[in-house]
Amino acid sequence: MKRMFATLVLMSLIVAVGAQTFAYPAGDPALEAMLKDLGPLARTDATKFYAELEARLGLAKGELARIATRYRLQPEEAYLAAYLAKHQNQTLARIMERLGKAQGKAWGALAQEMGIKPGSPEFQALKSDCDGEILRTRERLATQTMLKTQESKPAEAGKAPADAGSSGGSGGGKK
Repeated sequence: MKRMFATLVLMSLIVAVGAQTFAYPAGDPALEAMLKDLGPLARTDATKFYAELEARLGLAKGELARIATRYRLQPEEAYLAAYLAKHQNQTLARIMERLGKAQGKAWGALAQEMGIKPGSPEFQALKSDCDGEILRTRERLATQTMLKTQESKPAEAGKAPADAGSSGGSGGGKK
């Protein structure tokens, strides 16, 4: 019984370690705050977020979603992987392989190993791109919300003139 319990505990630990998500501390509070903003926005429609990011960065269709699923990445982590792949001329698989070898290290450490050091022009470009990604995602969500609102208004708009004409208020002249 004890042996079986110990085996179950060991298997649970192996699964938990294999299923862990990567941390994205980047060594820069401003970038970390941007990533924290990007995550919830991207999660509202992760499929669309991944598709737009793939198109913008020239990645194969569906590649980012596959990597995110395989490695259990949050959208903001998938963004970092895609950005690093594009700007380091490497595949997403290679980026994830490098991250896997850097167990216990965060995205910032990986970026530094790749020459993107805090304060460098490359790091400033990453922050600028991340900020732009937040704006693009917010604009897309705002547009989607506006379109949904407009779709629901025609039914209401059709009722408004009939209601106004039957109210018997002023402005009803002779015909």
